[in-house]
Amino acid sequence: MPAKDTQRTTIVRGSEVPLEDIMDFAARMFGPKAHQASAGFYHWCYEANPNCKDGRGGAVIARTDSGRVVGMVNRLFLTWDVNGTLVRIPAIGDLALDPDSRKGGLGLRLVLQATRDVEHAFVNGSNPNSSPLFRGLKYQEITDVFWGRRVIHPLRMFRRLAMHRMFGTTAGPHTLFRSSGRNGFHANADPDDDLLQALCDHLNDAPGKAKLHWTAETLRWRFFHPMGPRHVLFHRPGDKGALQDAVLLSAGLRHGIQVCRPIAYRCTGVDAFREMLRVVIDECRAHGIDLLAAFTIDKNEARLLQAVGSRRQDPGPATFFYHKRKMDAEMFRGAAIQGAASDLGLESIAG
Repeated sequence: MPAKDTQRTTIVRGSEVPLEDIMDFAARMFGPKAHQASAGFYHWCYEANPNCKDGRGGAVIARTDSGRVVGMVNRLFLTWDVNGTLVRIPAIGDLALDPDSRKGGLGLRLVLQATRDVEHAFVNGSNPNSSPLFRGLKYQEITDVFWGRRVIHPLRMFRRLAMHRMFGTTAGPHTLFRSSGRNGFHANADPDDDLLQALCDHLNDAPGKAKLHWTAETLRWRFFHPMGPRHVLFHRPGDKGALQDAVLLSAGLRHGIQVCRPIAYRCTGVDAFREMLRVVIDECRAHGIDLLAAFTIDKNEARLLQAVGSRRQDPGPATFFYHKRKMDAEMFRGAAIQGAASDLGLESIAG
């Protein structure tokens, strides 16, 4: 264990710190196989991101006078449509502190620096350790959020979980979703420009006075970039090249089992959402996925998720917005929030 570093700690931009030092810190905090410990993640999140203007300078790093990294915050910059105005809003995540630096307010300093140069920020999936910090800062908390889990293949999941706990083993790679035609849905992990534009139009047409805004370029970067967390698109074609229903799925290993999440979607109605869930669950079961994790702020969606066997995670992680002007909170009441706004926790779907 390294000796406790008593030097002064400074908050700096990520571009001022060697990437190798950031990756080494992330490997200590999140594990050597975590996406935060890979160079490709930082290239994807900052340098390849069309929404990010500062490159790796968008990351927020705490380091001592000797250059040792002792804290970090990553920011995923996305474009939101807020009452018809396009606004660049970062999702704040990966708040991590060296164990020897967790006293003295370093976490607070990192968060304050992460919001210093923006009008708004989004925090999703805040755990019980960090949630009091955001509540103390009077962030706008989004209530009635549903975090659910649906076991898809119980015997396989519990066998894999037991093997992981006893021997540290993990599930083998799942197979890429290649099915098409099930209830009219088609799977695609490398959509062409026409399909991406149709998906862009479909998602942007969703109701909500505050919601993510997509272009074909940002969709390809967010969901299908070779260095980013890859996804698979399930879609049901509509008329004249439009989409009727669509869902983007992320999938990866957690605690030795394969987990899948619907991360961005739009359906034509309640029946279509129920049908989509059944297709996703059937496809996951057939392709080696053990557990479906879901997040929604829509009460109808929460009821349908529970109807197909999802159990509420209670207490669930917390969701917040930061606003430089407190009065702006009103614009975000009833915001359309999906996992795509922040969810980077799962590894990519392998080809």
